[in-house]
Amino acid sequence: MIAFIINVWPDPRVEKEVLSLTSHGFKVTILAWDREKAFDDFESLGDRTIRRLRLRAPYNNLVISSYYPLFWLWVLSKLLRMHPTVIHADNLDSVVPALFYRLLRPRTKVLFDVSDSYAMLVRPRSRILSNVVLCLELLAASMSDAFTTVSSNQLAVFEAAKLKRVRIVMNTPLPMHGLKPRVQNKNQMKFRIVYAGIIIEDRGLLQLCEATKEIDDIELIVAGRVNSRKMVTKITEFSHVKYVGQLSHEEALKLQASADLIPVLYDLKTPINRIAMPNKIFEAMMLGVPIITNVTHLVDMVKDFQCGLAVDYDNIKTIKQAILYLKSHPEIGLRMGLNGKRAFALKFNWSRMEERLLNLYDQLLSANN
Repeated sequence: MIAFIINVWPDPRVEKEVLSLTSHGFKVTILAWDREKAFDDFESLGDRTIRRLRLRAPYNNLVISSYYPLFWLWVLSKLLRMHPTVIHADNLDSVVPALFYRLLRPRTKVLFDVSDSYAMLVRPRSRILSNVVLCLELLAASMSDAFTTVSSNQLAVFEAAKLKRVRIVMNTPLPMHGLKPRVQNKNQMKFRIVYAGIIIEDRGLLQLCEATKEIDDIELIVAGRVNSRKMVTKITEFSHVKYVGQLSHEEALKLQASADLIPVLYDLKTPINRIAMPNKIFEAMMLGVPIITNVTHLVDMVKDFQCGLAVDYDNIKTIKQAILYLKSHPEIGLRMGLNGKRAFALKFNWSRMEERLLNLYDQLLSANN
């Protein structure tokens, strides 16, 4: 029995990992926090069971810390009834009850899966608090039996920890068959830019709006969970911008498949953004859609694979120039998309990540014997 602990649900990364495990014969229970009370508290789908704590709580707010003890006690109570062989904990706030449980059941293995370092998230608000959180993350990583993360940049944050059984499992999407990139036709369609992600201040949404407001025959479609209501209000003041709400992962992929361009923009003044390895860069590559980005290591990727263009986050002119270039040269955008698709198939497809994950589980389970 594998127990997954996830503090925000649903989550595409956990869904992929669970699918990989159940398709190879593992029985999995997901212990999830449903912060919007949007789902039932219990769901069973074959070898996958989901149990949810239906407790409303904010996102991206320090107030959430007061809710964590309730989440941890709920998780611990479920673990004591389940007796899992391996606990797969997603990020710091999920690994806490896992490590407490292992004190009671030492034979249980804990896999600490980090998609975001919380110390880096907290740093802009308080360097002292960030250092405290980093110490906790390093301690949890050292205490865990295995460690996974999404990139070498994220792994570098944990270089001071005594890590055991380390794997990088990137956030690459499962292949979606039947989705084809939209071929631009200047006589019938507007040039479409699609942003599918968290609606927040540091993802370049206002920069995109400003860069495109004077370009003819263009539309900017925005989808995702709202962390900043103010940002939704600002971007929808632009006549060419449409916010379509929060979509399921499959719906978001279908929307992105209709794009002529997918932006991957991050404000690098925020420390966590400097090491970002977002899903959507791999989703764009899989779908064959060109990318614009400003993040240093992502710029290196799009240059290496010739699947997009580099821009300057704080220079709206460079963003506008990149968009106009792709709009005016659809054949180049198509070529970039095909380059990205080829790189995804060869280097970044989920089957490669699944192999790493399953190998890690084999090691963990062998250690139990």
